[in-house]
Amino acid sequence: MKSMKVKFFLFAASIAALSLAGCAKDENEMQGNPDNPIVAEGAGTMNISLKYAVGTRANGDYEDGTESESKVRDLTVYFFDKDEKYLGKGEAPKLTELPGDGHNIERNVIAVEVPAEVVSSFYGNEDPMTEAYVVAVLNKGKFAPTLTKETSTYDDFNAVISSMAITDITEADNFLMTSSNYVDVNGKEQALVKITKENVGVKSNSVSKEPEKVEIAVERVAAKVKVLTGANVEILGWGLNVTNNKFFPVKKFTTGFLDVLDTRYGDWEQKTTWSNLTDKRSHWAVDPNYTSGIVEMDGTSTEFALLDYAGLIDAGKSAYCFENTFNEAMQNRNATTTAIIVAKFNPAGTDNGTEGTWVNWKQQNFSDADFVNTVVADADGKDHNITKYYYRVVNPDAGEDFGNGYKVGDYIYYPLGTANFEFSCGENSEDIMFGEKVIGKKNITANVVLKSDITGDLYTLPAKTDDNEEWEKSKVENARTAIADAITAAIDAANNPVTVYVGGYCYYEVPLRHFNDSEVAEFEGGGGAYEPKHLGRYGIVRNNYYVLTVKAINTPGKPITGKPIPTTEKDDYESYYIDVDIQVLSWNIRNQEVEL
Repeated sequence: MKSMKVKFFLFAASIAALSLAGCAKDENEMQGNPDNPIVAEGAGTMNISLKYAVGTRANGDYEDGTESESKVRDLTVYFFDKDEKYLGKGEAPKLTELPGDGHNIERNVIAVEVPAEVVSSFYGNEDPMTEAYVVAVLNKGKFAPTLTKETSTYDDFNAVISSMAITDITEADNFLMTSSNYVDVNGKEQALVKITKENVGVKSNSVSKEPEKVEIAVERVAAKVKVLTGANVEILGWGLNVTNNKFFPVKKFTTGFLDVLDTRYGDWEQKTTWSNLTDKRSHWAVDPNYTSGIVEMDGTSTEFALLDYAGLIDAGKSAYCFENTFNEAMQNRNATTTAIIVAKFNPAGTDNGTEGTWVNWKQQNFSDADFVNTVVADADGKDHNITKYYYRVVNPDAGEDFGNGYKVGDYIYYPLGTANFEFSCGENSEDIMFGEKVIGKKNITANVVLKSDITGDLYTLPAKTDDNEEWEKSKVENARTAIADAITAAIDAANNPVTVYVGGYCYYEVPLRHFNDSEVAEFEGGGGAYEPKHLGRYGIVRNNYYVLTVKAINTPGKPITGKPIPTTEKDDYESYYIDVDIQVLSWNIRNQEVEL
């Protein structure tokens, strides 16, 4: 395992001193007692230092985020009482205007205004509040929960969000981050950080009480994925499929995980440190569709988005997505975020077709050109269903060399042959594009058709081949229909489906691993390494970095005929068709290698 220091990133901001607005200053009342001062509106501050939540798994490595992924523009702190009722919020905006670059700011503390109600509850009441709880939000962007003091709760703050896109929380220099959630030794969640009045400072003309610093661990809400290629491996591009449309602002553990951890998953906590109190982070979570929600067989889903091939990105570039986790029963392709890798693959002997297009038919691979030759030969048969027909060329400039044709006056009559036919994906097919490349087609009906330059009537060989009138008498009105019927019968698609790889392009579907074999939560009675009840074997968890390396491409993937609609197969029970390695680190990065 690569050694990696746990780095602490401290940020700083300053807030101007706040006046005691609208409050008379009575020297007899203001005794200068910092433990019980008179509190006015806006008189409280809190000093916060922020730490990126990192943590070691059994084989975990780490990578600091890029500067763009790590800058902090603003901080918002939400306050709750011990019953998790909302008390208000404080903000420290425009942090990037302070000394430093926002990634490694020179100061080490952010001063945040404390709501007056919180200050009063700590200092001004006859029955003062002894504790409150805070949650941090960095780079809030479009995140703006509607909360009402003393009516709204932490659950309202951390409600499911479906109105924001992944691009909203991964803008350059403005990645949404929130408090890290993990559990203490008693199993209590730690997203809400406890504060006391010692953490709330007050200032007035005669009293100054500096607050004790509060440390809050934060993590990015998004997860990060990158696809790399090994030596001698080329791919056209890649993208993410079955990505979540919804997320929780702060990581959650219930319902379906923490509430059944001891009864359902046995000694997993002893086997794998899924929650790390020292590093203030955890490695599993519950997302908004943890126990339900799939992509239907027609490709529709209210929970997930499917890949648009036009949005493929190059190998080496990163993509981001929301958390996507599920219990052990949901580890199926139609609920799992996967990397879709598009590459060009031509089996031996299939690279002589039209820009690499090839087909699989009767369990054999053909270039589209060889498929045409084979089908025409089969359709022609012993009755010469095709080659018995002739087409006519008007006013040819063939000189004296007109091959196997018959020259009669200004015409030459040629027999049909394989060279007169071409491969077709059907008149209703639609191109699937990536940039200017056609990488697949929708609505394919594989066929062999006459080329467009074969126009006009078709004829059979007359008794007198040098007489145009005899050729006219040999005209066959339904010849084209007869040829089409013979070809359809030869292909026999109902019993021998034709799979078309347009341009030789195909896609490979790689479900993203999370825990390795030694880390999964083994359900009681679970079996070997591919036991589907191993919780956490697949999934995407926020603030993790999944690095997938394609080591080799050995066999063709699936043809591109529309959106990559996932199957209902278990994640472990369908071949990748590739050699892949996945590493998951703590951006925390996690690596995975595959051979395709």
